Amino acid sequence: KGASAVILENEAYIPHKEDVWIFSTEDARKALAAVSSLFYGNPAEKMFSIGVTGTNGKTSVTTYLYDYYFNFKGMTTGLTGTIKNIISGAEYPAKNTTLESKDLQALFFKMKKARVKYLICEVSSHALALKRIYGVQFDMALFTNLTRDHLDFHKSMERYYRSKKILFTQNLKRNGLAVINIDDPYGQRLIKSVHNAYSVSMMMPKANFYIDQIQYSINETTFSLTVQGETKLPIVTRLLGKFNVINVLLLFAALYLNGEKAEDIVKFIGTLTPVKGRFQNIKTQNNIHIIIDYAHTPDALENILKATRAFRRGKLITVFGAGGDRDRGKRPLMGEAASRYSDYVIVTNDNPRSEDPQKIADDVIKGIRTAHTVILDRKDAIINALDRARPEDWVILAGKGHEDYQIIGDKKIHFSDEETVVNYLRSRNLL
Repeated sequence: KGASAVILENEAYIPHKEDVWIFSTEDARKALAAVSSLFYGNPAEKMFSIGVTGTNGKTSVTTYLYDYYFNFKGMTTGLTGTIKNIISGAEYPAKNTTLESKDLQALFFKMKKARVKYLICEVSSHALALKRIYGVQFDMALFTNLTRDHLDFHKSMERYYRSKKILFTQNLKRNGLAVINIDDPYGQRLIKSVHNAYSVSMMMPKANFYIDQIQYSINETTFSLTVQGETKLPIVTRLLGKFNVINVLLLFAALYLNGEKAEDIVKFIGTLTPVKGRFQNIKTQNNIHIIIDYAHTPDALENILKATRAFRRGKLITVFGAGGDRDRGKRPLMGEAASRYSDYVIVTNDNPRSEDPQKIADDVIKGIRTAHTVILDRKDAIINALDRARPEDWVILAGKGHEDYQIIGDKKIHFSDEETVVNYLRSRNLL
């Protein structure tokens, strides 16, 4: 029957009909979000909501928050994010990190019907800039970090930052709480603009939640956590790397500020394992360490390689590519990061999309100063890396993480780093 109502930024786009309501607005995206929320009865208002934003770490932090409330505490909990959307254990596919507003509100409505108490959301800069969460008021907002990414969309780091800032200045309740990583320069700026903000840091002892005495090993990370300048807590986690320490710190702060007992949170942290495709370690029979990680920015790639260098004994072999039709300026920076920490680099395809894969690789290798090769077929590149590896070596497969596809041209082709590795190891009785 067609639409019964149309919202336009310019009425002249379609002819008026007697049985169709036509509304004119200055911002159709804002109107779509508001109408979608009203249509479903403002479902997010019925849940305690936590929004997490930042370039890196969103998926890990939100997943751990979900796991705490649902699996550890047994509370009805919903999660929206990059890998999947979940309603108290029932999983739904994720099209984007943050869905379009009408789809997001429909998901919130499902959660409301399922009597979800806690709503955990990954909030992307695109969602904030495009007003997908306009009108949603969070009880708590977390900031992980801000490093170069999505400049094909935002055009500058300042505009990227301002998009992230919206979560705290427009989408946080007046009595809501903010938890901000002030080791990040943009976090230091952000905390000055936000009410009811709590700081977390590995560098500044005066932060509300401060970590020191960090010890890294191949099996665990230990550190001391100071809460509000008073209580000191010993923490042990199986998560590895400095970036995961910050993720754990944000997790602890959010739960603690929401009234959870410190001893419960510490116990839970001790049970954590990496999220799928986030520093995911595949162990082999011949003592070669294989890490699968979603790192697709210069900072994220540097972080996982630095973490590996801290305890690796053998050589470090890195396999990665860069996405096509995206920020070209970060490509040589990723090559530089890989070159700085790797003994050998293999440049391959990520999602080349409409771009020439060889030209993408050429951009990447402009930053590489160590031994390297280009193998555009990602499966061949991974197999080459695994063939090169010897006991005690580390093979880092970066960029795809949890994804089980590649976008080549206009085709979405099934491909999984994890499947490729597992098949390789099984064929050689190494798993």
